[in-house]
Amino acid sequence: MSDMNPYRAQWDNYAESWSPNIRPDRHLNDDSWPGDEWGNEERWAAIFKTMFLDFGAKDWRNCVEIGPGSGKYTSLLMKNSESHIIAFDISPSYMEVMKKRLSQDIEKQRVEPALINAEKSDELLDYLNNRNLGRKLDAFFSIDAMVHVDLQYLTTYFITAALTLKENGLMIMTLANAISRKGFRHLLNGVKPYYPLQGKPTEKFEFLSPDIVNLVLGKLGFQVNFTNPFGTGIDVDRDLYVVARLVDIERSETFRDAISN
Repeated sequence: MSDMNPYRAQWDNYAESWSPNIRPDRHLNDDSWPGDEWGNEERWAAIFKTMFLDFGAKDWRNCVEIGPGSGKYTSLLMKNSESHIIAFDISPSYMEVMKKRLSQDIEKQRVEPALINAEKSDELLDYLNNRNLGRKLDAFFSIDAMVHVDLQYLTTYFITAALTLKENGLMIMTLANAISRKGFRHLLNGVKPYYPLQGKPTEKFEFLSPDIVNLVLGKLGFQVNFTNPFGTGIDVDRDLYVVARLVDIERSETFRDAISN
């Protein structure tokens, strides 16, 4: 993969330049990790309970994570289940952070870091099939990462999930919502800073809507549930907290040619 890939460039630079005082309005402790500046223990626990534990995470065994960052939710799932997690990331530098944080889980072979090359659309599917994980995944998840990925690339991950999850397996993601109160405000706040940065690596969001998510995932064989971790609701929250259950494997199989090279 070219090192000019904007996603790799953005998140390599972020991980390499990160420090506990990256945000002047919020100084973190020295034992913090990249990404901690955007949340707190209460928020992370609410998301994990609502999107993972409430959907049976304690019984999961085979999982895939896209964009684990420093491994926050990877670690939570490790502590609350017997899962094996393949953690895909496009950023080698961010992956090194996760390897440091989860070194014991990696040594025990419970976490398997895997680099996304972004050259072939079926690279993740091939990786999982080579490990005999087709139709064996309990969950395919990504928290706080896919808000930065546009729908064209997201659909590759959607289809990969649809082709590797077991029946009634779960795809769990946070996605940016353009039409909610906080989402629309975030969209407007990005107009001035991001307009002159077109085509360059940035942290800008890629926005969707509940209808788009429902329709696209429904066509792929999923039944979509918008969860509510904070009690505020889909019309208020910046993000969509999506738990999508694979209910139509026959339909999902019709999209194999769309991803296979």
